[in-house]
Amino acid sequence: MAEHRDVNLHNSRLELVFEKRIPGLRVSEAVRHHRFIMRSRHVHETIELHFILEGQRLMFVDRETYRLSPHSAIVVNHNLIHKTSTALGFPPDHHNFILQLDRSRFDQILRVAGLRGFDDFGERFNGVATFNESEWRLILAVISEFKAMCEEDKMGAAVSMEDAHAFLYLQALELASIFAKARRRLLHAELEANQKVVPETYTEENYLRVLDSFKRIRDAAEKLGVMVGVESVYNHTLRSPEMMRRFLDDIDSVNFDVILDAVNLITPELAHDPTGQNALFLGLAHKTGPANRHRDLLFKHRFPLLQHIQAAGALRTFVSLQKMAAVPLAVLAQKPCLHRQKVLRMRVQHLRDLRNVCA
Repeated sequence: MAEHRDVNLHNSRLELVFEKRIPGLRVSEAVRHHRFIMRSRHVHETIELHFILEGQRLMFVDRETYRLSPHSAIVVNHNLIHKTSTALGFPPDHHNFILQLDRSRFDQILRVAGLRGFDDFGERFNGVATFNESEWRLILAVISEFKAMCEEDKMGAAVSMEDAHAFLYLQALELASIFAKARRRLLHAELEANQKVVPETYTEENYLRVLDSFKRIRDAAEKLGVMVGVESVYNHTLRSPEMMRRFLDDIDSVNFDVILDAVNLITPELAHDPTGQNALFLGLAHKTGPANRHRDLLFKHRFPLLQHIQAAGALRTFVSLQKMAAVPLAVLAQKPCLHRQKVLRMRVQHLRDLRNVCA
């Protein structure tokens, strides 16, 4: 199949209803009422943000095929081969709005917006996103404002070229940000689906599979002289202090440490049971700490400092970027564990504090 670069990227000239080019940004809008299939695939050095306002389209990107419809859009990363086509079984009528973001302008713009720059944006968000009603209304409003500014600029309104371009860059950034939010939501949902706990998670067969994987990691860790941290979570295979104790015995390596995040061991049944939580905490050091060798218990203390726990014969110091405070495990265990919602609030506050420090 023929391929070419930067020639008739997405719209026949006769079908354009809107087009704007400024340094680093090209925007076009097209409406078609007939069957249209790109003759050949193409690539370009810009990131393409492609919205379907009406109708249905197929987008072929590299080896993937996507169907686009209203309330959806796609980001095509730079230098990826792609083309569009009529969606089989649907009328050919469609209405699109497409932005081409160039590295020369948008690398810094995306960084300032917290989207990590041109390359990272294209790699992380390449693919399709779907929008909820409020996001879609905002997208349509931003597109309308973008076009209105271009019309004012064409009619010689009292706005400098620099101010007009700055406004258009910000509108393009707004569309990219809305897309990133929706795409991130979809990726998170896919990740949760892939990590869904199934009955097989708790089987002996699955434990042996986990152990086999870690034995290969152990061999590499011992060869390289590095440490491996393993953490229990109540709905994972290593779901309890007893399972962690068994794992440590089976792995039999001083290159393995326990990461003790006590909140992750609280089952739904213990969520409102401080007495049960305390009993769980009091038994942790005895069940996960070794009888005949030193081991670190790295406690991710949700107050919200990482703290080194002086228990189970731990000798080495876990170095944190934050100020450390040594707290005996028994002292922490005497205090009821915070409810998960309160812990989450404290996490958010901690992130805000870090952001303020870094600002």
